[in-house]
Amino acid sequence: LIGRAVNIIGTAIVNLFSPIDTAQPLSVSVIGHNKIRHEGTIVVASDQPYVIFESVEVDDSNGNSNGEADYSENIYLDMTLQNVGNQDANNVIAGLFTDDSYVTIVEGEPGEGWFGTIPGNSSASTDNTFEIIIADEVPDQHVVDFDLEVSGNAKDIWNSSFHITVNAPNLVVANMLIDDSSGDNDGILDPGESVTLTIPTSNIGHAVSPSATAMLVCENEYITIENEVCNLGEIGIGNTENAVYNIVVCDEASIGITVSFYYSVGAGEYSAQETFVQSIGLIIEDFETGNFYSYPWVFGGNADWFIASDVYEGSYSAQSGNIGAWQTSSLIIELNVVGNGEISFWKKVSCEEDANDNWDYLAFFIDNVEQDRWDGEVAWSKETFYVNSGNHAFEWKYRKDGYTDSGSDCAWIDYIVFPPLAPPAFPDISVAPEEITVSAESGASNYGEFVISNNGEADLN
Repeated sequence: LIGRAVNIIGTAIVNLFSPIDTAQPLSVSVIGHNKIRHEGTIVVASDQPYVIFESVEVDDSNGNSNGEADYSENIYLDMTLQNVGNQDANNVIAGLFTDDSYVTIVEGEPGEGWFGTIPGNSSASTDNTFEIIIADEVPDQHVVDFDLEVSGNAKDIWNSSFHITVNAPNLVVANMLIDDSSGDNDGILDPGESVTLTIPTSNIGHAVSPSATAMLVCENEYITIENEVCNLGEIGIGNTENAVYNIVVCDEASIGITVSFYYSVGAGEYSAQETFVQSIGLIIEDFETGNFYSYPWVFGGNADWFIASDVYEGSYSAQSGNIGAWQTSSLIIELNVVGNGEISFWKKVSCEEDANDNWDYLAFFIDNVEQDRWDGEVAWSKETFYVNSGNHAFEWKYRKDGYTDSGSDCAWIDYIVFPPLAPPAFPDISVAPEEITVSAESGASNYGEFVISNNGEADLN
C-alpha cells in the first residue's frame, strides 16, 4: 500500500506514503458502502527524466557459470536502468553501494557504470557494469541489499535499490548408524565388539560444497577409533556422503556406562558438528532385584505398584496397585537422558475393554503427555517410544472407572530398556554414632541421640 484517500464528493487526492519510482502500472481500488468495488490501473510519468533500476543479471563466467551468485565467486552485474520520465536523461552514470559484510564492490575502471543518454520512457543496459567479490563464508540464501545512485545532467542523484540472493552449501548431520553385525547384531555397543559407525552428512544448501573432511573423536578410555579422519570430497546440492569409522569397544567396559562421540565436518568455511551419546550394553530395569531400589522409582495415585511374578522374562515384573472405582495407580521415574534414543518396555493388561479406550486402561506418559493407552485382555507385548536428550519424567498409569469389573483389573510392565542415561541420583545415608546403648530401670525412661545424614544427590524420604 503506497497511498490512501477518503472522499465523498467523487474526487480524491491520494497522499502517497512514499515516492513512486517505477514505470510499472499501479493498482487502484475504489470501495464504498453498499457499492461494487472498482479496480483499475494507472501509470505515473514525470515531465522530466527520472532514472531508476530495472533489472540485473549475474555474469559468473569466472566461477561455475550457472548465472547465479555463489559463495567465493567474483561476479559481474549486468545492469539495466529505466528512464520513467518522458524527457531524455543525459550523461547517466550509476554508482553501487552496500554495507553487507559478505560482499565487496571492486573499484572499477574509469567509465564503469556509464550509461550515457537514456531517452524518455526507455531503458539502457551495460555489461559488466559492476564487479562483486562474494565472501567464502556467506550463508546459504543470504540476501544482499544494494543501493544504486544514478546521476545525470537533469538531477544530481536518483536513488534506487535492489537485491541478489547468494547460494552456498549448508551442511547437516543425520543420526549415527551402528553396524555390529560382526558381534551380536543388536545395534548396541557391547564390550569386546568391533563396530562400524556410519554418520551421514547432507548438503541442503544451494551450492556444491568444497571438499569436505570429517573427524570423529571419543575421549572414553574404553573406545578405540581406528580411523578418526574421513575424506568425503565435494558434497553436491541435495546429496549425502557417509563418514564411516571402525571402532573397538574394550572387553573391560562396564555395562550401562555412556560414551560420547564428537563428530565434526568441515568444507572450506562451512562446517557442522554433532555429539552422539551411546550406552555400552542395554540399560534395563527388569525388576529382578525383587524391589524398586535399582532406580529412583516413585509411586502416584491411590495405590503403590508392587513386585509380581507374572512376567515377560525372568522371575519378577511390576504390577499396578489394587485400586477401586475412579482411582489410579502410577509408577513414575525421572531420568536425565544424555543422548537421543528410545525407551521400550513390555506390558500386559487385563481389564474391561472399550473401543475408545476410555474406561479401564494402562497409559504411558512422557513429561505428562500421554503417548498411548491399552485396555481389554492384552498379552505381553512390546512398546517403543522416541526420546530426546534432556530431563524427562516417565509414567505408567493404570486407571479404573466406576462401572464394570473385568479380568484382573490391573496392568504389568517388565524389561524396560532406557535410552542413554546419566547415572541416576541416590541418597547416601550415614548414621552417627553407628551404635547406641541405652538402659532403663522398670518404670523409668531414658534416651540416646544419633544423627542421620544424607550426603547423596537425591532426597531421603
